[in-house]
Amino acid sequence: MTASPTSDRTSALSRFVSARAGSARPSPFWLLAIAALAALLIFLRLGGGGPFAAAEGVTLDLRFQVRGALPAPREIVILAIDDRSIANLRRFPPPRAALAVMVNRLHEAGAKVIAFDLLLADVEQPSDGLRLSPGDQALVEAAQRAGTVVMAAAGMFRVAGQPLPEAIDAAARAAIPAERIIGERAIVTKQLPDAPDFLSPFAALSTVSSLGHVNVPVAIGGALRHLPLLMRVNGHLVPGFPLVVAQR
Repeated sequence: MTASPTSDRTSALSRFVSARAGSARPSPFWLLAIAALAALLIFLRLGGGGPFAAAEGVTLDLRFQVRGALPAPREIVILAIDDRSIANLRRFPPPRAALAVMVNRLHEAGAKVIAFDLLLADVEQPSDGLRLSPGDQALVEAAQRAGTVVMAAAGMFRVAGQPLPEAIDAAARAAIPAERIIGERAIVTKQLPDAPDFLSPFAALSTVSSLGHVNVPVAIGGALRHLPLLMRVNGHLVPGFPLVVAQR
């Protein structure tokens, strides 16, 4: 049995349509290229202003989707305070004594850096205001012994009154000399977030730790996409938390 010319043409047309339909789905390369081109055109049109920032954020999300997930670095370990941890400790934040035990064990295990993405601004209660609680004292001693602890701090943008001297002192200790970063290009610092006040760990812990800010601006749509590597706090250039960790 032989096929007719009409059936041959129909079969060829079907294969052509199927091939075109299969190639209609853009590859990750083209998705990335289109996103990059769109971002460039918007930048040239708007000069990098507000709408550009929103468009760049959307294309950033797309770029991460195209790239896909990456395996976690083997040299980094995250000790998460999850629901199970809170249930076992029966409180949040964890007792300072438990944090001290963790610092000691990580130090003994050879951890190069021990970083707390946790704001410990207030002393642990009960406290008479003159002496640290046993847990706070143990944490301070553990951080001092390790010598590699990085604590989270935060710039404060809505402040009533003048900042406390202790806050400015903490920002000054955390600051990076401007000439190490930008030389004489002072215009760069004017583009950084500028906070009048600083929320740092309680004084005894702050003085034995390195500090990095954890301020993450909320983008249009409520997304959290980036942390500024530097911010100004009362005239000081304070590095971001991940930058301080990487420096150690």
